[in-house]
Formats: sequence, structure tokens, C-alpha cells
Amino acid sequence: MRLLIQKRIGVKVKCNVFEGAKGEVALTAAGGLRQFPGLTETFENAALVCVHYDGKLYEFVPWNGVVNWEMSPWGYWYMTAENATHLVELEARTNEAGTPLRAPTSEAGLATACRDSCYGELKLQIWERRYDGSKGKVVMEAKSSMAAVEIGEGPWFATWKGDTSNTPDLLKQSLQVPLDLESVFVWSLSLSHQMCFI
Repeated sequence: MRLLIQKRIGVKVKCNVFEGAKGEVALTAAGGLRQFPGLTETFENAALVCVHYDGKLYEFVPWNGVVNWEMSPWGYWYMTAENATHLVELEARTNEAGTPLRAPTSEAGLATACRDSCYGELKLQIWERRYDGSKGKVVMEAKSSMAAVEIGEGPWFATWKGDTSNTPDLLKQSLQVPLDLESVFVWSLSLSHQMCFI
């Protein structure tokens, strides 16, 4: 039963309404425990923190760094991440009860399996990363009282802590392979068009 519950954990924090930052800011942060396709008992922690600020994308993903998190079953989200050049930290809280949502599940199809609120209190900070990995110059610091927060695909009953430090190297490398999706799409359309005339 433990794996059945764990494979369905998911959390999200999103926000694009901030106070204290110059210019536009957009945050997407998510994490989950996912199962590798085709393998029944192999799982990985998957997470990302992406911030678009001042015309630049600050991307913290398993193939360019490490993402860490601590999430309660409801009401508290905390994530830190680092890549080669920057560090990020976000903390979100809500006292709202949240709204139950239906979501696709492997066991019950579409079922009430998530909860979200758009009244999260959020603090977001980004720093330049020093040569020794410590926090350097502050790039941005902002707050919001309108963050979208979500937990899902439970039930889960205790604080969940995790990180992406054990992402397999093969997966990291495969996620960095350049893929020209436009060419693939054009090729598949051409192939399907040819199949229609056979």
C-alpha cells in the first residue's frame, strides 16, 4: 500500500502577482514522485522551480541542479533549489481550507484527489551562487498573497521531504538531448498524409 500512496504524491505552487519586485515575475514550482514508464517498482523524485523575472528564465531542474522540498499534507510548501549560477527559495502557506478537486488517478479514474487554493502567502527569493555554493548577491525578493497552492493525488498524512539529488545520470542526459519538435511534427504529418493514399 505504501507504494500505491507514494506514487501519486504531487504538489504545485504557481504565482504571477507579486509585490516588491521590479518588472514582471512568474513562478512555477512542482514536485512529485513518479513511476518510470514500463517499470513497475522504479520511482523517482521529480521537481522543478522556474522563475521568469526581468526578461530572464531562472530554471532549476534535476538535469542542471538539485531541487529540495518539504511539504505538509496541507497548508505549507517549502522549496529550495540550485543550479550552476543561482539559488532559489520559496515558502508558501495558507490558512484557507482549500477546494477539493477531481483529478485522474490510476486506481479510481477521475476522483477527488487534490486540493487547491489561490490565497497562498508566498515569499520568493533568488540569489547569485558564489564559487563555494553559498548565497551571493540578491537577484530578486518578492512576496504575494495570491499564490496558487495545491497538493494532490494522495492521500498522504505526514510531511513529505525530498530532493532530486538521486536523479539517474542516464535520465539527466536524455532530458538534455536537443529535439526539433517542429521537424518531427512535419514528418509525422507527411507520413500520415502518405498513408491516406495507400
